[in-house]
Amino acid sequence: MADISALSHRRFSRLLFVSRAFPADFDRATYGIYMRMRVLLEAIRNLADDLDILFFVDPSVPISEELRRRTQVRIAQSWGVEANVFLAHERPVASDAGYWANYVAPVLDFRRNPDYAGMAGPEQVAAVEAALDRDISAIVVHRLDAMCPILTIRRKLPPIFLDLDDIEHRKLVRELARKPFYPGKLALFLRAPSVFLAELRAIRRTCSTFVCSQSDRRYLSHFVPSDRIAEVPNVATFPPDAPAASESETLLFLGSYTYAANVDAAEHLVRVLWPHIRALRPSATLLVAGQRPERIPSYAAKPPGVVFTGFVDDLAALYARVRVVCCPIRYGGGTRIKIIEAAGYGRPVVSTPIGAEGLVFTHPDEIVLARTDDEFAASCARLLGDADQARAVGVAARRRAHSAYDRDAVIAGVRRIVEAGLSTTVDSDGRGLA
Repeated sequence: MADISALSHRRFSRLLFVSRAFPADFDRATYGIYMRMRVLLEAIRNLADDLDILFFVDPSVPISEELRRRTQVRIAQSWGVEANVFLAHERPVASDAGYWANYVAPVLDFRRNPDYAGMAGPEQVAAVEAALDRDISAIVVHRLDAMCPILTIRRKLPPIFLDLDDIEHRKLVRELARKPFYPGKLALFLRAPSVFLAELRAIRRTCSTFVCSQSDRRYLSHFVPSDRIAEVPNVATFPPDAPAASESETLLFLGSYTYAANVDAAEHLVRVLWPHIRALRPSATLLVAGQRPERIPSYAAKPPGVVFTGFVDDLAALYARVRVVCCPIRYGGGTRIKIIEAAGYGRPVVSTPIGAEGLVFTHPDEIVLARTDDEFAASCARLLGDADQARAVGVAARRRAHSAYDRDAVIAGVRRIVEAGLSTTVDSDGRGLA
């Protein structure tokens, strides 16, 4: 391993960042996936003379020079990252494919899985190869789907760093295990082994793979060498001071409802948990905040005591209205930036164990974990009715968030990992220095 203390003077020629998560609307690209993307870009932006970003966009989006330039300008203005932006289309994936395409092909090859097939065509491989022709010193790959074209390329590649913020095969199994069951669902479970093998293959191709938590790192270390896996926690931006505790009994769930696990959690909260909470605290109000609330089935019913806010620009004002934050997530992967963010604002969080998976907050002092619906409703009601206890848990959570999820420290950690991996490669073969 290179001596990290001696690396600060070394610069590399050009880095390439590859992602399928195209930020079409920067004003709303403020939730988990984009917060993590921004951390990665800020970490690597000064390691090389040039940074290239290759975004894959939906086939329905017309690619133009104007869109490319606008994206490049917005990344610089909104995120402070100067980069050369390139755009390429995903491959169209038929939603009404037949039995073979749905149930057999994805079992044999994860790139035939509808979740990944859009990144696995010859056009996507060609786009990455064209990007690599620009004398790339290293590739930073954002998520497993963006690895699809890279795993297909046969030529010698520069060092690869993969951000695996979700362990995809585990997330898939958890999602399929949720009710309802239907004919053919068991066959969908057979997709998981091919995704698992793809993850292992991808990790083995990397200098380092980033995961969100120590628990994810320990899990993957059963299958691949642990020195290839690095913990890169999710982070959130914290206000200098937490807003004063709300005098109202207001409960908040915040998320993007483009994500199925958030839709499931919000619907379960509104339909099952909220009636029990309101029976215990009749004056309480529930805020369901985040974009695309119309995707929540209960949205149209306008349940009593529930306010669907839609996308919220001013998080400080939102948290100032709130006494308690909840995270009723029932499946998924990664770690919940929404919990870290709430802690940074000094708000207590009631969560399911899976919702808080991988986070270092301790129950019951820094977070309240509830394993059953009855426990969840009772815990929310108790904190809504006890302002002093809510404040105490929120203060402890904020203290922990600052120590464990400091944004600058995480950015510096990513930079050290990439710099050390690149310098080791340079020391061994002489490539990459400017």
